[in-house]
Amino acid sequence: MPSAQPLGSTRKLNVLRREDPSGARLVFTMNGNELLAFLPSFAGTPGATLVNVSALSDELVQADVQDTDGKMLTRLALELEQGPLLGRRSIAEVVQASVVGLGVDVQAFADEDELGASDASLMGEAGDVGEPMPERYAELGITGPLRFGAESFISYGLLDSTQPTAHAWLAGTVQRSERRRVELTEQSFVVARVRSTGSRRTSACRTPEKIRSRSRPGDRGHGLPRLDRGSPRPTRVRGRRRAARPGSSPRTAVTERCGPHHGGSSGPPHS
Repeated sequence: MPSAQPLGSTRKLNVLRREDPSGARLVFTMNGNELLAFLPSFAGTPGATLVNVSALSDELVQADVQDTDGKMLTRLALELEQGPLLGRRSIAEVVQASVVGLGVDVQAFADEDELGASDASLMGEAGDVGEPMPERYAELGITGPLRFGAESFISYGLLDSTQPTAHAWLAGTVQRSERRRVELTEQSFVVARVRSTGSRRTSACRTPEKIRSRSRPGDRGHGLPRLDRGSPRPTRVRGRRRAARPGSSPRTAVTERCGPHHGGSSGPPHS
């Protein structure tokens, strides 16, 4: 792989990364000349403060997201570009990370009100609207259907403790977006900087017509992003965010379901 650059190595493994001019990346884990695994990613910008990064499996880690005062905002699962180098070690110190969501089901809305009135913001299925609320909700004075906030994030892949995944639900505000094209395949995709739950994430997605025509700064969006391997690293923070394979999208009030999230931070660990 002459165009791939080394990220780091262990006694048995080498991790290499190939980056397209568009920012799309492929990360390869090698044992000598044997390809063990590869990870689609993306070159993003750091925008999340992570702490207590620990391994859930050989391919997955979890981390706490903090605000500027050190208060925990949420917890997420993600795959790391340097995951094979980290192994089962943990990173207790604060890491400035790039977190990228690959949107697999994304919608964009003009503003928070439009998102809040749509079925996309519902917790549960649209068909549940009008059904009697559970008694425990009525005791709290909740009478209408439960909805996600305009800048909310739920790493629902962590809910299954037996087989966690790096999948999440994200709603956020698009700060900027642009269309890019992969040089090798000529496939176009949209990259958006999205603010959500006290951090900023990069979303990469293919360009369905509704996103192509509507996404712009200030829009709200939602969807299921996937947090693909980026790379919290224990040393200095890289200036660019890693992103997973093109698959997510911009939003203003954005709700999106994400596939694996990627995270990125400082230099790679070595052993």
